Amino acid sequence: TITVSPTETITGFTKAADKTGVKVSADGNTVVKFIYTRNSYTLTISGETGIASVTASGTYVTGSNGSYEVKYEATVTVTATLETGYSIVGWFNGTEEVSDTLTYTIDSMGTAAVTLTAKAVANTYTLKVYREKNSDNRFESISVDGNQVTYNDETARYEVVVPNTTIKVD
Repeated sequence: TITVSPTETITGFTKAADKTGVKVSADGNTVVKFIYTRNSYTLTISGETGIASVTASGTYVTGSNGSYEVKYEATVTVTATLETGYSIVGWFNGTEEVSDTLTYTIDSMGTAAVTLTAKAVANTYTLKVYREKNSDNRFESISVDGNQVTYNDETARYEVVVPNTTIKVD
């Protein structure tokens, strides 16, 4: 009997253990099978302000709450959900933008951990105000405070609130 060791290194896989006590047949036709284990690598995802949630899905993807294990060469899709009043900027790997949509697919997980961040921007609305005298020769007024607009025409008051936005007055 002999001990047989796997000799080939395969990227993304862990070598199988040595096999001891292997009997070699007299005709030399002994086959020894080694089963390599496919490695998993960490995928960490998060969202900045304006991102309600982030998820990852795919075959050979396990985990939750932003931390996932993904098998080497597996396909994984990350998805961001926006809060009201925000638009997607994109998915980033460090400072590099890898997608400008709510979803991003890694076609083949590599041999290193990956950290992705979803970024959003608050929607901005422009309010143009034109002041004119009304029929009583009085000026109407509009005021802006954060995301609330108040309009006074001296007979009624109107308020418009746009959640999670910044209103710019030109």
